[in-house]
Amino acid sequence: ESTTEAFINGSNGFNTHNLESDLLDIMRGASRIHKLMLFHNNQYFLHTNKGFYWKINNEHLEKQINKQMHDIVSISISPRNGSWIVIYSNRYVSSTGVPDVVGRTLGTFFKEHHELVAKRSSMTAGYDAVVHTIERIPLLSQVEKAQPVLQSPSSHASSSHQPSLRRFGDARHLEAHTDGASRGNPGDAAIGVIFYDSLTQ
Repeated sequence: ESTTEAFINGSNGFNTHNLESDLLDIMRGASRIHKLMLFHNNQYFLHTNKGFYWKINNEHLEKQINKQMHDIVSISISPRNGSWIVIYSNRYVSSTGVPDVVGRTLGTFFKEHHELVAKRSSMTAGYDAVVHTIERIPLLSQVEKAQPVLQSPSSHASSSHQPSLRRFGDARHLEAHTDGASRGNPGDAAIGVIFYDSLTQ
């Protein structure tokens, strides 16, 4: 059996070998090719600027693709037994016949992915709450903000600027977090800043 090949060059350029004429016509009529996946027996999944196109011989897989085609990241079809896996941005769906080790690996990956997303969401919610708190605190003048930083702890008690610091009210301990990495990426990516007023202790 002759192989079928396609190479996408940039957003709309491509080179092909042994592609069916109907698929070639669709590709030539598009100004941008977002995703192309080729499978055995001339099956394919294509996403262009004009829409989604596919030729799938499995009825169950075709129904699965039709459910949420916009969120599909990858499709795999086994030429040996016809089993398949559809990977979405935050989950996967598979048929019977997929090796157990593959299912366990994907399950572990998405479990860790969901935990990381939940952690990032919690950090973002905390950051939004802190920003809201900061916005409610009256701003000090540049002199009032600079002088307490330059004072030593022993000089705080006699500082003529001590009353102005009370304008912070009950904000004794303020902690702000900002996320410096793309959401969903693994690894630590937060920076913490603490504003602490020792005069209220």
